[in-house]
Amino acid sequence: MPSQLRSAVELHLPAYVRAAIGNDWTDQHSVQLAVGDAGSGAPAHYHKAAVNTLVYGRKRWLLWPPTSAQYSAMPAAKWVAAGGIDAAAKEGRTPLTCVQRAGDVMYLPDFWGHAVLNEAASVAVATEVLTERLQFFFAG
Repeated sequence: MPSQLRSAVELHLPAYVRAAIGNDWTDQHSVQLAVGDAGSGAPAHYHKAAVNTLVYGRKRWLLWPPTSAQYSAMPAAKWVAAGGIDAAAKEGRTPLTCVQRAGDVMYLPDFWGHAVLNEAASVAVATEVLTERLQFFFAG
């Protein structure tokens, strides 16, 4: 990543995020563009740490710590409509929730489970990063 772009991106990352992902965050990354209409989103899943920037729109995030994270093929909107939040609560896995608005940046630590529901048409950029904590798993 060119140093000018890296510097511009780092201006938007809080110090605790920069500390968590380390100095070499651009060496191992996966940049994704997400565009979706209201009602679309991502089913429950988890992965290495990620920085998610919402450029346009509004998203509702459902978050679980790593001990409660899971994968699902069911779209987030269908899961919520089918009573998934209540069912998860009965299992002791009540999700933390928040709403992300245009300009907000979400940092997800390694292996935090999440499902995302677009409450309005949305455009976002997500970057998965290799944190210093996980480097020994992916070393050479």
